[in-house]
Amino acid sequence: PLLADGLAAVIATEELDRYRHAVEAGLQSALQLQEARRAKLRASILREVLQPVELAKLVGLACGVHTAHELAAVSWGHGAGIRSTLPRLRAELPPHMFICGGSASGVEVAFVEALNSVTGRWEALPPLRT
Repeated sequence: PLLADGLAAVIATEELDRYRHAVEAGLQSALQLQEARRAKLRASILREVLQPVELAKLVGLACGVHTAHELAAVSWGHGAGIRSTLPRLRAELPPHMFICGGSASGVEVAFVEALNSVTGRWEALPPLRT
């Protein structure tokens, strides 16, 4: 009887362990499924938000041409609205080039200038703090 009781206890412990692992795996699967559903909902909302051209343009103006281009390249569905506004964004947000500080004839300078790509001229900006 002692051997049988011990064997039953071992079997019961193994069964409990298997059950616990199954429950844990089930919980992980349920959590993964829940996260997948949330991701799908977020993607759906993002796709709907970026479809209206004017809203996509505002997003592009806020994040810049480079980021808008990256967003358009990420997904065909999500980027459709942004893709249609890229030409207008490029026209409204021309690229910027800045020259900041440096040295001239061994003297450190703190000037800042920006190239206005529309006029093709350099514009002085407030100097760097030293």
